[in-house]
Amino acid sequence: ADELSFEEGQLLYVSDNDTDPNWWKAKCGEKEGLIPSNY
Repeated sequence: ADELSFEEGQLLYVSDNDTDPNWWKAKCGEKEGLIPSNY
């Protein structure tokens, strides 16, 4: 998966935060990708 781009204030749905401690799989609208866990 690729990194997910998003704007400040947008809501993200985290669907996986167990596979990699540094990266979470998240969805923002119709887009899905990885975000740093420290965001």
